[in-house]
Amino acid sequence: MLWVGKDRRQETWEEFFSLFGEQNCSDVEAVAMDIWDPYQAAVRKHCLRRRNRL
Repeated sequence: MLWVGKDRRQETWEEFFSLFGEQNCSDVEAVAMDIWDPYQAAVRKHCLRRRNRL
């Protein structure tokens, strides 16, 4: 999946996860993204099962 959000903010990722849904987030196994700390924080918060770390 590719998703492009507006502006480089943690809230941008929060919006994505809200749209993606809790069940889909729990199924995420890997994420490729900008390694900016606020983005990583949002991924950690919503993708608890994520095995592959950046």
